[in-house]
Amino acid sequence: MDFTDLVKESEKADLAYMEWYANLPEEKKAQMHLNSQHFVADKIRHDVKLENPFANKSDVAMRFIELTQREEYPVDVFAFIQEKMAKRSEEEWQVRFKAMKKKLGWSYDQMAKFMGAGSGNAVKASINRQLPASQNCRSVFSKQWKKVLKKTFEANNEKTLTHIPPPRCHLLRSANQAAAR
Repeated sequence: MDFTDLVKESEKADLAYMEWYANLPEEKKAQMHLNSQHFVADKIRHDVKLENPFANKSDVAMRFIELTQREEYPVDVFAFIQEKMAKRSEEEWQVRFKAMKKKLGWSYDQMAKFMGAGSGNAVKASINRQLPASQNCRSVFSKQWKKVLKKTFEANNEKTLTHIPPPRCHLLRSANQAAAR
């Protein structure tokens, strides 16, 4: 088979695919398109979580926009989107942080004592205002979370897990943003 035969076979295959696709019901075409979008979104979510396990929905959405739509926006509009998504991400992180704090049953003063911070008010301010002191939060709470879960499993006379996931304290994002500036 020479090159011209290969080209003809390829053209036949392309035409057969186009004919097959044209005969599909519109619902099936829409479902195929949606599935391809979900595939891209799932891949981006996976990559973002590999880079930063504490990333939230806004971080993933911003990365999706960066990779798929950045060229479609003027520079100033894209900067506005980035600013709004960063604000939304911080708000999501604060909600998650406060839920984790409540689940652990800690007060800000207890956190301050554990972290070696000056006071509970300093911890609260660092969390609510994105101050650098909050960078210790992730490692501190990860360690504490593991201790709490280990005690829970031991109390139930069950084997402790070899890997206990840390709480979803979102501080790596802040560090990544600071590094990007």
